[in-house]
Amino acid sequence: MRLVTYNMGQGGSSNPALWASRLQSLRPDLFFVQEARDPAQFWLEVLQSRRGARRGCCIWEAIPGRRWGSGLWLNKGSLTPLPVPEAYRGRVIAALVEGRRWPGSTEAPVVAFSIHAPAPKGSSYVKEVGHILDLASAMANGLPMILAGDFNVAVGLRRPEHRPQVTRGESDLLKRLREEFDLVPCWQTAHPGKPLARTLRWMRRNDSLPYHCDGVFVPAAWASALRTCTVLEDEDWCALSDHNPVVATLATPQPSIDRHSQPGA
Repeated sequence: MRLVTYNMGQGGSSNPALWASRLQSLRPDLFFVQEARDPAQFWLEVLQSRRGARRGCCIWEAIPGRRWGSGLWLNKGSLTPLPVPEAYRGRVIAALVEGRRWPGSTEAPVVAFSIHAPAPKGSSYVKEVGHILDLASAMANGLPMILAGDFNVAVGLRRPEHRPQVTRGESDLLKRLREEFDLVPCWQTAHPGKPLARTLRWMRRNDSLPYHCDGVFVPAAWASALRTCTVLEDEDWCALSDHNPVVATLATPQPSIDRHSQPGA
């Protein structure tokens, strides 16, 4: 299972051939997008035109007054949208995901959140992510959660000698995700002790600090199923957006086969 989060940087129209090639290469099973234009016009067909791809289902909403917003795309199963407060329209997309097998041999529903944290006047990214976590907890109502997106705060811890330093507020959010929500960050879980990879090139500068604000959080019980987590940062990705995709790959159980029902059994 490939869980992919990508802030498209308000993209979707420039260099269509490159966009098509890059998005097809992601091969997501569950795709979390931010700053994405209307998928029906710009990128939905690209994902669903890949050989062997299912039609899938998609939820997307624009930020009021903008042409871009956030969304979820699922290649197999169903998405049932969950309402979010008006303040987070186009910023938080929530859905009940059903009809999939998850790590741990469970087919129970999962609640997925595609998050693009805002910072309205008088607030901050740390405060807003805290509010979004409050919202997620109430909406999930005890069901397993996947949180992914552009959090606009560090989504992993750093050693004191690594830059930029993680603030106390960011550390508290990560502690809350771990202790209250029992969620782990895929990239840091897959790369323990390593400096955080850069997911944002500030002002599109290739020499910008290694901001690590895009990520995927999954239930800690799935950590043993995590196979890889990669930030895609080659030249073509850098040409499309100031953010880079984060791809987490998890092993999931295969459907059991009733040998007695097979021909010749």
